[in-house]
Amino acid sequence: MKPHVVDVTQDDFESVVLHGSQQTPVLVDFWADWCAPCKQLAPVLESLAEEYQGAFLLAKVDTEANQMLSAQVGVRSLPTVLLVKEGQVVDHFMGALPEGEIREFLNKHIEAPAVDGMTLANELMSEGDLEGAVEAFKALVEADPDNHDAYLGLAEALEQQGQFDDALAIVTRLPEEFSDNPVVQRLNAQAQLQDLVEDAPSLSECEIRFEQNPDDPETQYFLAARRAQAGQLDLAIEQLIELVRHHRDYRDDGARLLLLKLFELLGKEHPAVRAGRRRLATVLN
Repeated sequence: MKPHVVDVTQDDFESVVLHGSQQTPVLVDFWADWCAPCKQLAPVLESLAEEYQGAFLLAKVDTEANQMLSAQVGVRSLPTVLLVKEGQVVDHFMGALPEGEIREFLNKHIEAPAVDGMTLANELMSEGDLEGAVEAFKALVEADPDNHDAYLGLAEALEQQGQFDDALAIVTRLPEEFSDNPVVQRLNAQAQLQDLVEDAPSLSECEIRFEQNPDDPETQYFLAARRAQAGQLDLAIEQLIELVRHHRDYRDDGARLLLLKLFELLGKEHPAVRAGRRRLATVLN
């Protein structure tokens, strides 16, 4: 069971819920194993209990195992959820409400914990809400212009939105100590790769040409460069290694030289570089 979630029976209901709610509000979830809406509601309540970091305790009551308690409380349908404060039921709801409505229910009675700005911004990133993440990171850097971690997050969010130039402008202003950061290395590598293939077709055009003629070394070369720019490093390295294997003379060993340039830009500690160097060495031997 999670730290802020407990199973309660008729034996400890009074101590955990009635007495315990004198110090901390208790949200009591009456459920049963056969109840589908109960199973739908349970993970939402448990997630909120963890999010609220102890602002309330979630007490779960299995009505099948505690029929007398359920009857005493007056449970008529499942799921039934009671909010108990200072030993008294102050509010309740029935059914599997949407998460947003449950938040509104809780916030009427319980103060939600303050969410750390970086945590919120990173959560928005992980959820794929890039627009929200950009706004959250911007708010952080406006509040603290020396928050370099927020600048890095902003650059990564902008990069994922396709705003490469804006992302690069941010990382180029960061202190030298951030030069080994993966986001900085990736953006700098993309910038230099752009110079190398300035006249190359777009990534989508390269992919179309590759489908039409996969053995053409120039198509393979430009496709690898564009893939590296797009962050598809494993695919790019694989493409260039195959070029070294089968077309060593193309551009006077151009595939190997581009590979080495890519390794240099990414840094020797980058996992794709370590694996790529081993594969290149195997091909050359």
